[in-house]
This record gives sequence, structure tokens and C-alpha cells, in this order.
Amino acid sequence: AASLTIRWDPPLGCAVDGYRVEVQAEGGGGEAHGVIKTEEARAEVCGLRACTSYRLRVQARNKSGHGDKSAPALLRTEAALAPPTRLQTVLTEAEGLVALCSWERPEGHPPTAQLAYHMEVDEGGEGSADFAEVYVGPSPQFALPLRPGKNYKFRVRAVSAAGSSAWSVIKGFSRALPNAGVPDNVAVRVLEDGRTVALTWGPPVGVTAQAYQVKVDLQEGKKRRENEGFEYRREDLEPGLHRFQVRSMVNGKWSEWSRETLFLVPDPPGGPTQRAAPLPPLALDPPPSAMPLGVGVGRPDLGAPQLVHEPALMEPEQQRW
Repeated sequence: AASLTIRWDPPLGCAVDGYRVEVQAEGGGGEAHGVIKTEEARAEVCGLRACTSYRLRVQARNKSGHGDKSAPALLRTEAALAPPTRLQTVLTEAEGLVALCSWERPEGHPPTAQLAYHMEVDEGGEGSADFAEVYVGPSPQFALPLRPGKNYKFRVRAVSAAGSSAWSVIKGFSRALPNAGVPDNVAVRVLEDGRTVALTWGPPVGVTAQAYQVKVDLQEGKKRRENEGFEYRREDLEPGLHRFQVRSMVNGKWSEWSRETLFLVPDPPGGPTQRAAPLPPLALDPPPSAMPLGVGVGRPDLGAPQLVHEPALMEPEQQRW
């Protein structure tokens, strides 16, 4: 529905306490739209239909009563303002977690006519309808700050001098930024002693982490508080290729793990670490000489061999850290 503001000049030579405005639709039997009372020489008329003519008359009043009605003023409302179209979102991490929401002018509206836009956002996810206004202005786009782990949807309506459009279709999107809340700048370096490995990382972009957890070769370490710094050292890793990941806790929830960072622990000076030689195979007695059946040789008959299962050699349990 459209709305408009009308103004008039007060009558000359007398005191005025207020005004009475009559609004009547033209045609269709002269349907009465309503009566507005105001103390100022202006009034806002709301709820007008699009593409409809209206007749307005104003009457002043004071302690003596009501004066004569003014000559009628005729006006016609414009066509209904269509809602904005082609809502889009572009996710970016340039300044943290931000979604650039944009839309196009209502179809059929003159490009020179001035418009403003109202944008509302709901971050409750599917089934929620708790929209809140976040933007009012002439620009057909708005940079919306996001919070990790939220699913967003937004809607827009256009506003002109003739009134407001209906709300646009709802555009939904997830906080689909990859690895939101994951620590940044993950790196590994081997110190000069050749045995100590320093695992380092930086805080996640756009959010504040309360704790971190490191994982080396798929073994998760203890939780580390944010004030313990962004470095973790290991001195017990065997020479060879290893993998390192780290994640952060944001608002009581763990982020995804960072991408695997592969690193090589070199052999110590003097060559590879000496490992225990494998056990030699068991020596078997040579087979007995072929003898005629029933002829003894002073030893018991050799029965069928019995397989003896040697217990499997278990790797020492890897030390947890």
C-alpha cells in the first residue's frame, strides 16, 4: 500500500486548534478511505491503493467549531512498486567474515527515480523467521559481517515517494567460507639441534579463539589456552616424514582442522639411526636318511612336524603427548 504526505496553508485571520482531513476514493461509488485529525498543517495518508484516484478536503477547527471545507484536491497514486530482484551474495575474507549482499532495482521503475532500500537479516537458519533490520539507504548493496557457524538469509524492499514495495524473495546462504575459525599461517621448522621441531601458527582471521589443539601424525595433543602462545615443540619425533595440523576453539566450539602440513625430520649427524637387526630364521634339523620301513636306528620314529607359532613382535606403543 502507498502512503503520501499532504500540506496546506492555514486560514488567515483566525486561531486554529486543529484540522480534519477527509480522504475519499474516486469511482466505485466514492468509497470513503478515512478521516485524519491533526494539529499541524500537514498529514500523512497511509494505506492507499496503487493506480487509484483520491479526493481530499481539509477542514479547520477552533473553539467556535469547524470552518468550511476546502476545495477538493485530486491525486492519483502510482503503480505498485515492485520489490527488488536478483538478490546475490559474494563471500569474502578480505576483512574477516563478510558477505557482500546485492540486488537490482525493481523492474519497470524509472532509473532516474529516487529509491531507498530496507534490508533485513535472519541468522537462525532453516525454519527461523526472526528478521532484523541491518541496513537502510540508497545503495543496492551492503557488506554484512558474519559470525562463524551461522546460516543466514536476507530480504530487501524498495521505498519511494509513493510508498514501500513488498518484501523480495528471501535469499538464503550458509557461512560457507572455507575453514572459518581455523588458525592461520601454519608452519613447521626444525631447530639447529636437528632434533627439536617447532610447530607454529597464527590466530584465525576475523574471530577470537580461546584455545588451540595440535595434532601430529593423527595423534591429538592436549588443549592449549590462547595465552600459551602460538608455538608447540617436539623433540621425540623419529627421522622421517610427519604431518601436522592445528585447530582453534571459538565460542566454545572447535573449528575444523587446518590443512595437513608435511615436514621431514632429518637423520641425526653420523647417519641413520641404527635399528635392531631382524631375528635370524630358526634352524631346522636336517631330514633323516632314507631308511627301509621297520628298520630302527636307535631313535624314536619321527612324527609329523608341529608348527610352533612365534609370538608377533609388537611395536612399542607410541608415546602420547
